[in-house]
Amino acid sequence: MKLFLSSMFFFLCITSSFMAIGEPLLNDEACDPAPDLSGFDIVHGNVTIDGGYNQYDSIYVFGNVRINQYNVNRHTIFYGSIYATGDVYIGKKVTVTGFVYSEGTITLHNTGNIRIREGTCNEGEKIPPPQIELPVDELIGEVCNDIFRDAVQSHDEGTLTIWGSQARIIDSTSSFDFETLAGGTNANNCSAGICRVTGTESEKLSDFEIPRIVGKNITAEPPSWNGNVTHVTLGAANDDISNGRYEGTIFGKLKVQQGSIVFLEQVDYLNNQYQIDEIEIVNNASLYLESGVYAVRKLSSASGGYIQVANGAKVYFFVEEAFNGELNILSNPSDFHFIVNKNLTLNSDSEINASVYSDNIVLQGNTIINGRVASKDLLIIGSSTVNNQAVCPIPEETNQFVITTQPNALTCEPHSVTLQVLKNDSSIDTDFIGTVDLAVTDVNNNGIGDWSMATDNTRLDNKLANDGVATYTFNGSENGEIGLLLSVTAVSEVSISMSQGALAAVPKNINFQSSMIKISQTCNNPIAGQCINTANREFPLTLTAYKADESQACINYNPDKIAFWSEFNTKKDVDVNTIAIGRTEVDAVELPISFSAGVATIDANYPDAGRINIHLKDPDIEDITGEIITVVNPLKLVVGSAARNSRRVDRNREVAAGAWVRASIPDYTNPLVVDTFNVTVKAIIDCTVSSGVEKNCGRRRGDNVKVTAPSFTNTINLASSLIFPSAGVLGNLYYDNNNPDPGALPFEVEMINGRFKYSDLAYDEVGTLGLQALSSNYLDIIGNDITPSDIKVTKRFYPDYISYKENSFMAMPSCNADFSYLGEEAIGLKYILMAHPQGATQVTKNYDDSLGYPVAGSFEQFARDDFSNSFVILQDNTPPNYYQKSDWKSGEFSVALSLDPAVAHPATIGVDRDRTTPQGPFEGGTTRAIEYFIKLSGGDGEQVKVDSATSCNTFSPAFTDQCLLGDLDDVFHGRLQAGNGHGSELQPIRTTIEATYFDGTQFVPFDRDSCTDVIEAQVAKVDISGGVADKTTITTFPIVLSSGKNYFNFSAPNSRGKLDYFIRLKDLASASLYAPWLLDSGNAVVCPGETGSLKDCISGYVEFGLFRGNDRIIYRMQTFE
Repeated sequence: MKLFLSSMFFFLCITSSFMAIGEPLLNDEACDPAPDLSGFDIVHGNVTIDGGYNQYDSIYVFGNVRINQYNVNRHTIFYGSIYATGDVYIGKKVTVTGFVYSEGTITLHNTGNIRIREGTCNEGEKIPPPQIELPVDELIGEVCNDIFRDAVQSHDEGTLTIWGSQARIIDSTSSFDFETLAGGTNANNCSAGICRVTGTESEKLSDFEIPRIVGKNITAEPPSWNGNVTHVTLGAANDDISNGRYEGTIFGKLKVQQGSIVFLEQVDYLNNQYQIDEIEIVNNASLYLESGVYAVRKLSSASGGYIQVANGAKVYFFVEEAFNGELNILSNPSDFHFIVNKNLTLNSDSEINASVYSDNIVLQGNTIINGRVASKDLLIIGSSTVNNQAVCPIPEETNQFVITTQPNALTCEPHSVTLQVLKNDSSIDTDFIGTVDLAVTDVNNNGIGDWSMATDNTRLDNKLANDGVATYTFNGSENGEIGLLLSVTAVSEVSISMSQGALAAVPKNINFQSSMIKISQTCNNPIAGQCINTANREFPLTLTAYKADESQACINYNPDKIAFWSEFNTKKDVDVNTIAIGRTEVDAVELPISFSAGVATIDANYPDAGRINIHLKDPDIEDITGEIITVVNPLKLVVGSAARNSRRVDRNREVAAGAWVRASIPDYTNPLVVDTFNVTVKAIIDCTVSSGVEKNCGRRRGDNVKVTAPSFTNTINLASSLIFPSAGVLGNLYYDNNNPDPGALPFEVEMINGRFKYSDLAYDEVGTLGLQALSSNYLDIIGNDITPSDIKVTKRFYPDYISYKENSFMAMPSCNADFSYLGEEAIGLKYILMAHPQGATQVTKNYDDSLGYPVAGSFEQFARDDFSNSFVILQDNTPPNYYQKSDWKSGEFSVALSLDPAVAHPATIGVDRDRTTPQGPFEGGTTRAIEYFIKLSGGDGEQVKVDSATSCNTFSPAFTDQCLLGDLDDVFHGRLQAGNGHGSELQPIRTTIEATYFDGTQFVPFDRDSCTDVIEAQVAKVDISGGVADKTTITTFPIVLSSGKNYFNFSAPNSRGKLDYFIRLKDLASASLYAPWLLDSGNAVVCPGETGSLKDCISGYVEFGLFRGNDRIIYRMQTFE
């Protein structure tokens, strides 16, 4: 009988070892569409991976790839995807979590057990390697003037600090003030202590990231014994290594040793770039650069390494990791842009001729920057100096001259004329220095008149008497504007000109009279020599009546009444002393005006906006007239209520109070499919209680009475600011602006008739916005800016949906050959959740719990047996689960790949099990896998989805909105078995500790377990006979399984007897310590000291002096139990 059973067992083993597994097949799903290769590591040369976890992420290989089996018991898992220009070989027991793409051929080991989860592409079409996205375009041309506006500048409300009296900013424009933190200022540096520099706010460069770069490692050796300098050239057309020439632009580590020189040939920076993982420049070695873009992950320099730039070469040098050291850059400052993504610290005797940019810059020691520095936070200490030199193209400056004056004047008094100098952007050139020519001519083109000033500053040179010719020299103190006086004593109509070479102002005409009623207005802050009035707010005008006597001299007189009318096509009447006046001379309105000594005061009002011309005449002496041209501005702009336009809305979606419209990025070239909103901006007249004229406000006044100024027409702009979260980022506001002006700002439009509606605005971030309307240079008067609107606070923008990215979804204990047991919490997850706006895959960065934004809080996780289509129970180490709202940072929730319990929120899970009924086996990548799902929703209805339009409605209604992240690879129902031992009392006895698993039919040995261990505290011995339990010891703890098995060695007690030994798999205190997942009803026994129904141990026994031999020999005291 024994022989028959042994033979049957042998037959079963042989049969099992020859079971056909099936050959793997290529599945060319990865060929079409072509895969996205962004973010791939680039590797030059053949790649061989011999097992364990891959040292790369997804890779683009210029060569062949070979992945071998780790060993007979373990899988090799490559987390990511593979692109190879050559051939690819995949060994047995290999898993690739992404795709495999080869321009050559793919060979799979023919014994199978290979998993390639996203398909293969055999003999695929060539796809170019990914380029690193760098903001080069923001540093080219005049655009870079927004980054490097002055000697030093900060962005994002950073600080510029100078420490000590030796640190300096040398800037010829004297535009920097150094405010000591204790108060006071100093002109060029900080005389003592710490000073805060008040500089210009600059634009921030767009974010970039330089990943790890894998390629040839190049070392330029020091000079040889005979002094010959080592020269190495990169970017050569072909490899000529013996002469130090290397092909290509992608390299690993470049080490430039003392005294050597490395040349990098020129590349087309619009279409190509150097990618170098690390550059180390040692002791006076030199890196010589031609024009190009250089992406360097890490840069280091010791004892004054040099970077030299070829004459006239344009270099854009980007570094990912922080730099701290001494460095010299020899270049024209405008030709070298040195951009460090993280912190930059320059020390010792560094000298940099470049434009330098980083988020945090420290200049210390004797560092000299010849160029400009832009940094969020800048600290200049020691004897460091920034010597301001322009680094961006300087726009060609052209000036405009403007003459402002009233059209009528008296021959008996000087007449005011204002001269302005403008820049080419129409702003006042406050720094203008130069001499302008002035001329006055009559209708016969004869010179006439004299120039003077109320307070002579000696820079006005009135030439010959009454020839109308003069010069004025601006020295910069005028801030681009000066008021002069013109005297013309003869009744005449004259023309004034202002010029400098070919540059000339538009001439202005003035009618000089000996009889007139002069209208004047006094104002505190005139703009371009003009008083600016407010719509529907009365403004006083002074009338001075003059008439000529017999000698044609001007004398005052007192008219009895004055006839008034207005000019220009106005929509509202002008009031004088509350009476509406006519709009033509025919309709002039006569009003009694009280003059005294030729002077009277009237109150005018215009309940609209515009430039108005008020005419008057003495109805008794009709040739005595007067006029004034004056400007009336709206009270201010207002942003009215905003209205939302919701599109593709789930009618059942509920949002929290205060939520308004989804963040979105619209495509204005097609019919809109995303949420937008409308905002109306109005220009209003003064209807306030304190100063508004009630009759023009619908007989009511108040701060909330907003009556439009119907004639207001001007360019307006809409500015946005971040309200909530206050520490977040301001997103992008979008508008389909049809402004025909190619130089118009994105929200610059023409307001007509006092109102404008911005339709279909969109905002791509979450939170609340502040909107403010602005309008400047009204009626083409430089500096005549309308009072901006109060900031209108919107309701809250919220995300459209949350996506998930299976980024190396899972990890198992490596010692377990990448499997876990049911009931064991040892599956480490790695994936990313991201909040998105409508219409794009970009992340809404303000979706951040630390900023106070209400992130999603309803999280559930599920697991499903793919074979039976039924739920299985998950266990999680952080009740109720690992999901923590506080882990939402900058729009992303990153689940850490970690089996380390020290991690704050380790994303480790396990699959619960039935202790009485064996389950499984569950194998990843097959129909017997356990699939992992998550479900997450927020207060505004945002939830995890496939994309904006596709919910995760998988399999059946029971799984609605549950998103499949992947399968949990191999999970087994395990048992740990303790073996028995027999033998002589004079020899040690060995017993087996072996892992088994349920194979679907029975428990069989499990050789993949190399993790499970047993420590001494788990083991107890109980004497059965002979007192041997106290006489034997178990040696070598801990005992760790290897290929599923290990042994206990019981020392010889030198006496006969029997003992039982117990291994506790469940700790009484925590119920989880040790390995409770290897304990079930099939192997559990009562531990020594346990009571009730507890069974937390497995056991075996050892008999000393009682042993078995083979079937043909009976030994002394052999038992037959």
